[in-house]
Amino acid sequence: MQQPRALADLGALLFFDKVLGGELNQACVSCHHPVTGTGDDLRLSRGVGSSGVGHAREAGPGALIPRNAPPVWNGILFDVQFWDGRVSKGADGVIHSPDGVVTDVATALDAQAKFPVTSTEEMRGTFLPGASNQVLRDALAARVAAIPRYVELFTQVFGDGAVTYTRIAQAIGAYETSLTPVDAPWFAYVRGNRHAISSKAKRGALVFYGKGRCAGCHSGDLLTDLDFHNIAIPQFGPGKGDGPDGHDDFGRERVSGQAADRYKFRTPTLINVDSHAPYGHDGAYATLEGIVRHHLDPVRALRRYRNDRGTLEEVYRATLRPTAPLLPTLDSRVSRPVHLSEHELEELLTFLSTLSDDQATAQAVATIPSSVPSGLPIDQP
Repeated sequence: MQQPRALADLGALLFFDKVLGGELNQACVSCHHPVTGTGDDLRLSRGVGSSGVGHAREAGPGALIPRNAPPVWNGILFDVQFWDGRVSKGADGVIHSPDGVVTDVATALDAQAKFPVTSTEEMRGTFLPGASNQVLRDALAARVAAIPRYVELFTQVFGDGAVTYTRIAQAIGAYETSLTPVDAPWFAYVRGNRHAISSKAKRGALVFYGKGRCAGCHSGDLLTDLDFHNIAIPQFGPGKGDGPDGHDDFGRERVSGQAADRYKFRTPTLINVDSHAPYGHDGAYATLEGIVRHHLDPVRALRRYRNDRGTLEEVYRATLRPTAPLLPTLDSRVSRPVHLSEHELEELLTFLSTLSDDQATAQAVATIPSSVPSGLPIDQP
């Protein structure tokens, strides 16, 4: 029988080990590092060929990834994975993915761990060009199986030394599950500690759940409806192959095939939101205040964003796309502007700061192994 802690410890080694990178130079942690809030602090991630942690990766030469790297902590709480939800677990317990129905793992988080290694830009590089996802995963599992220490660890955890990618995904999912920081002041307040947050934060909560209309999408204990919405986030970067020139990103439509889902992306959780910058599916906003102001009036924000030459670094401004196509499917809940005073906005931001666990980063950093069984170097800040 698997021991949860031992499985998570194995997953940590695999998460940090570049043995799963096609060219042996990328690991899961390359874009999801503990010191950067289990994301990478970049608008758009840098893929195979880049090195270092966070902004050090901007030196390249790895290609820009079309979307922002979401944090991996708290991932076990969600049955919808990726910005477009291409891996999801329904109420019937069935997990759907780009490979079809997934039956060999129990959670959407485990299933998610099967896919970054298949992306040419993210981890695969030039390894086994043209091979199917399963052939690629089998080859990566064989790599791991050729390392005696991993065989020992798999034997300890699973009862035998068979290394399969299903087991690798389960271990990585277990490690990510161990990164579930939810000890935030707001939750202490909800549990009855009336002194857990300030009076200013309490007034901000009234704005959040009232005048600000934030809870329409950021609802429930997870502060997300796990649904998909178009809030007109400016589009830039290499795109996902959509549109006439291939440099657009149609979001949820890529999964559903429905034109009504164009430019819709998953509602992110607000748990630990202070550590999730930049914000938006392409990191369009560098600050929490910036993305909040966008929500208050997306049409106006989109117009100002387009004309503000200081909004984006030149590498992104060069690929900023026309804004008009975003508007036809704009979510009705944000189409009507919300008028907040500067004081109310400040209160709202103060409330949002109470949603973060102050120990989250330190706890994640404590999981960084000193070395990995492959002997390959670990990404360090």
